[in-house]
Amino acid sequence: MTRLPGSLILLAVLLSAPSDRFDRYRPLASYETETGIQILPVYSEKGAVCEISIERRAYHDDRVSVKPTISKDEVLSLFDQLVPPLERGDPAWKLPEGAEFTEVDGGTRATHVMYQNVSLVMYGEEHNEKYAVAIITWKNVDCKGV
Repeated sequence: MTRLPGSLILLAVLLSAPSDRFDRYRPLASYETETGIQILPVYSEKGAVCEISIERRAYHDDRVSVKPTISKDEVLSLFDQLVPPLERGDPAWKLPEGAEFTEVDGGTRATHVMYQNVSLVMYGEEHNEKYAVAIITWKNVDCKGV
């Protein structure tokens, strides 16, 4: 009879162990396209999307890439899907639709596409046509504290 309670305790410990290993970390939402591009939204304290990062997985379909990149066309296509033009608002600073500017600092290239309500910034290496990550930020949604 003493084996049954001991076995039940051991079973309870074993069943709870997998979730315990992640308890110290904040959970996040992640979505993935068929081509291994991850879409990672960040939510404000009120539950609104305040930021989205877009990046290619380093490990996908049994392949490892030490420098996963995304083309500008892939980023802009996802931007169109995730933030429709009406949600973006007009281009910032009275720029033409789709206008962008690029700055380079320390070998990192940042290409900005600015709108009234959101901004899109694509980051990559200075001499590479592709990008490592793209960040969409909502200007009127507070991401502080999350």
